[in-house]
Amino acid sequence: MSGPLLVFLFSASQAIRDVFFPYLFEGHGFFDVVLIVFLSATVSGWIVVFLFESDQVSRLCRYWKLLVLISLATAVAWTCYFFALTHIEPAIANTLFSGAGPFVVIMASFFSRSEKQIYKQGRLEQFCYAGLFVTLLAIILVAVSGKSGLAMITPRGALLGAVSAIASGSLISLSLLISRRLNDAGVTANAVMAVRFSLGVLMAAAMIKIQQQPSGINLDSATVIVTIAAICLIVLPGYALQFGVSKTAPLTVQVIVSLSPIMVFAAQLLDGRVHYASATLICLIFYAIFILSLNVLRGWASESAKQA
Repeated sequence: MSGPLLVFLFSASQAIRDVFFPYLFEGHGFFDVVLIVFLSATVSGWIVVFLFESDQVSRLCRYWKLLVLISLATAVAWTCYFFALTHIEPAIANTLFSGAGPFVVIMASFFSRSEKQIYKQGRLEQFCYAGLFVTLLAIILVAVSGKSGLAMITPRGALLGAVSAIASGSLISLSLLISRRLNDAGVTANAVMAVRFSLGVLMAAAMIKIQQQPSGINLDSATVIVTIAAICLIVLPGYALQFGVSKTAPLTVQVIVSLSPIMVFAAQLLDGRVHYASATLICLIFYAIFILSLNVLRGWASESAKQA
């Protein structure tokens, strides 16, 4: 039972993160917060590698090109996602982020024969993908039309936030596909985590320098809060998910993670800047129906393939 519980705690922590993080940007510059988050994740990751998996350092050097791609994709993805959280309703940002993933995997499968066989779809699955796509368009319309729970945002700002969330989900999905190749080559998930945010640190520091703003890395109470939030809501949940996935059936993991937008919607009701929006909730219900159906269908297809 510990595996599913850890996966659930990961999803719950992401709901708290999406609601809580926009407030952190009010006390710091945007890239100040990004720098603190990326630096905390990088330092934590390297500590784990040096203490428990020092033999992985040589493997990381061997696959440095792929690691650069992962780090670049991660840096841009998280920056886009943080931007989305400050411009659209958290539940909508999470939905677009999560919903982009399946379509990226499908597009990637066209460039790989083995992946194309794995993701071969039946008609019912194609219907669910079509329903998911329409649902994502509908929730973008909710954000842009001012019908969401964060109605004070301008249509242009909402559209930029929606595009940023989709870009973030797409880039993270691509980085995970590359990570799987590294895992197959013997590079552990902890080792990948250590370098995943490295370029993000350099990018955020460069942006602070370009904007000619003083760095937000000072030993004040606000910086300590951001650092603790980064470790508790990004770093530790990442490790919890890794351990939970290793102890849980893949379909169960996907079902729990798929409910993240619903958890974010529930969490944001406690947020004073976001009000209840029935239009958002309706879209989330349809999203949950289609994404859960896809996970069940994919689980059945995987089991059938194993038995064959």
